[in-house]
Amino acid sequence: MARYMKDLQVKKSGADVAATVMNYLNTHGFKQKTIKNEVVWQAGVGLLTLPRFVKFHYIDNHFHLEAWTKMAWFPGVYTGESNLGGFYGVVPKQIFKGDID
Repeated sequence: MARYMKDLQVKKSGADVAATVMNYLNTHGFKQKTIKNEVVWQAGVGLLTLPRFVKFHYIDNHFHLEAWTKMAWFPGVYTGESNLGGFYGVVPKQIFKGDID
C-alpha cells in the first residue's frame, strides 16, 4: 500500500475538522464510498483523470490524512495504489498533492 500520509495536531473539535474537510472534498468532486471495508472519498473514475482517493480521521486533536491514486485500466477498473510521488501521472499527482497540502 503506497499512500501519502500526513499527521497534524489540530486545536479544533473533531466535528469542525470533519465538516471543513468534507466540505472541501464535496466542492472538489469527491464522493464518499466504502471500498474493501474502508470509508474513503473518491474523485474521478479513470476516464479522463487519475482516480484520486482520500481517507482521514481525527482523534484527540490528532488529524491523520491519507491520499493516493490508482492506475485505471478502464473506467472503474483499477490496480495498485500509488502515492503522490513517482513519474507515473506526475502532473495530476502534483496538482492533487497541492490540493492536499
